[in-house]
Formats: sequence, C-alpha cells, structure tokens
Amino acid sequence: MRTRLYTSAKKQPIARQRAMDALLVDLLDLGGQRLVIECREASQDKRERRLIAAAVRRGAAPVDLAYGHLRARDEPLLWVSDAVAWAYGAGQQWRSRAELLIDHVRDVDKRR
Repeated sequence: MRTRLYTSAKKQPIARQRAMDALLVDLLDLGGQRLVIECREASQDKRERRLIAAAVRRGAAPVDLAYGHLRARDEPLLWVSDAVAWAYGAGQQWRSRAELLIDHVRDVDKRR
C-alpha cells in the first residue's frame, strides 16, 4: 500500500479544498476510479460533493469517478491514511517509520 500526502499551511476549509483539488487532479492522472472520504460534518461533506461534481464537469477529475463519504469504522483503509498522516506530522522519528508507505508529498499551497 502506498499513500500520498497533501500538506498546507492554510487553515480549514481552504487547506482541505486545495488538497481535494490536488487529489482529484492526481486521480485523473493516475486513472483513479473510486474515492472514499472520511465523513465530517454534514455541511462539509455536502461542500465536498459539490466540489467533486464541479471538478468532474470541468474535466479536472475522472468522469467515471465513484465517490462518497464513509465513517472510519466502515472503511478500515481510512485508518491507514490517518496513521501515515499522523506519523508524517509527528516528527522525524515517526516520519522515517512511515516513509515506506509514502508515495508522494505535495504542498498544495504551491501551484503545480
């Protein structure tokens, strides 16, 4: 299993939106077909569904992308991404332990 990390110095919701935009472009480039996002607040989940639908319409996400929000207890692979992101942010000792699982780290505040 490999993970991609999206980092930002911005505050929510800007950081999350930039990360989602970058993720959708990466899914397009990689030929991704399914995206599972961890449930947050209903309003945030709704905002993300609109963002994804708009990206699909403008060609910035895969046309056939299946996506939805699930709780972590319903999708155990969400645990992996949380653990890797935590380790990356917890300092060099933990970051080095997670490195084998990290495919790419992208600062979404920098334009591609």
